[in-house]
Amino acid sequence: MEERLIVFTDLDGTFLDHHTYSFSALEAILVRLNKLEVPLIFCSSKTRAEIEAVRQKCSNSHPFISENGGGIFIPEGYFPFPIQGGMRQGEYVVIKLGARYAELIATLRQTSVNTGTSIRGFNDMTIEEVARECNLSDAEARLAKQREFDEPFYLLTQDVEAERRICKAIEQSGYYCTRGTRFFHILGKSDKGKAVRLLLSFFRKVKSSLVSLSLGDSQNDLPMLKETDYAFLVQKGNGEYDREVLEEIPNITLAPAPGPQGWAYVMSHFLEKLAFS
Repeated sequence: MEERLIVFTDLDGTFLDHHTYSFSALEAILVRLNKLEVPLIFCSSKTRAEIEAVRQKCSNSHPFISENGGGIFIPEGYFPFPIQGGMRQGEYVVIKLGARYAELIATLRQTSVNTGTSIRGFNDMTIEEVARECNLSDAEARLAKQREFDEPFYLLTQDVEAERRICKAIEQSGYYCTRGTRFFHILGKSDKGKAVRLLLSFFRKVKSSLVSLSLGDSQNDLPMLKETDYAFLVQKGNGEYDREVLEEIPNITLAPAPGPQGWAYVMSHFLEKLAFS
C-alpha cells in the first residue's frame, strides 16, 4: 500500500473485553494487521507494566502510550533518528509528558478535603482491593498499582454534583480530571491527544504519507480520537456510547458492538473500504 496506516487504540473496554480483559476475538484481525506491517499503538490509562504484559501476549513491538498520555515508550532503535526530549530507560527511549505521581496524590487529597468529597484512589487501596474493584488477579493488580503519571479514583458518594465539584477543583489546581471505563483520573497537563500528536510527528519523519486511525470508548479517549484521520467509538458493555464523546464528535463512526467484537468489526470494514489488503 502507498500510504502507511497507523492504529492507536485504548485498551480497557475497547481492545480488551471490559469484564474478562480478553482480546481473543481479535486474533484474526491482528494477524492481518501484522501482515500489513501496521503499527498498533496502545494508548491507555494502564501503567507501563500493564501495557507491557498485553504487548507480550499479542507479540506487539511498537511504541506505546501509558497512563492517559503521561508517558511515551519507544523501543530503542525503533526510529532511525534521535528522539528529542527522550530519556533512555531500560529498553526504551521515554518521553515524560505527565506530572509526577507524588504531586497528583497530594493534590487529590487536598482537593478531597477542600471540597468535602470523600474519594478513594489506587494509592489508598491494597493490591487485593484493586484486584477486587477491577476484576484482576493479585499479580495484575500489582502491575496496576505501579503508577507514574496518573491516579485513578472513585467517589465514595454517588452524586453527580460531587463529581462536578471535585473535577472543577482539580482543574482549578492546575491539573486535569477525566473519566475512563471504571474510574475518574487525575493527571497533569498531558492527555492521550498530545502523546498521539507527538508520536505521529515521529512517524511522519519516516513516511510523510500516513493514514491514522483511533479507537476508544470513554471520555479520556476523546483527545486521542480528535487527533487521527479516522476515529471509532466502541460501544460500552451496556450497549450505550459515551455521551461526552458523542457531544464533542457528533459524526464519529460507531462500532455496533462492545469491546473486541466492535473493534474487530470496524477495523475489518475499514481495511476493506480503503483497500488496505
